Amino acid sequence: MTVQDLNQSLAGIVRPEKPDGALISNVAPNSAAAAAGLKSGDVITESHGEPVVRGGELSSLIGLLAPGERSS
Repeated sequence: MTVQDLNQSLAGIVRPEKPDGALISNVAPNSAAAAAGLKSGDVITESHGEPVVRGGELSSLIGLLAPGERSS
């Protein structure tokens, strides 16, 4: 899965009400992200109760998960 920051110009297209979050730009076939139902264009704003304002924050939160643990 590839994520990027949801900036003001992208927010106008995807999520105009609030330009925060991690925009999923690519999901590899047969990946855990694909199995979870994530798709290109999805915006993640929270993981495990923690807000996600930028793409790098999502990567950090996912990196803290134990193997097999699900993000919420």
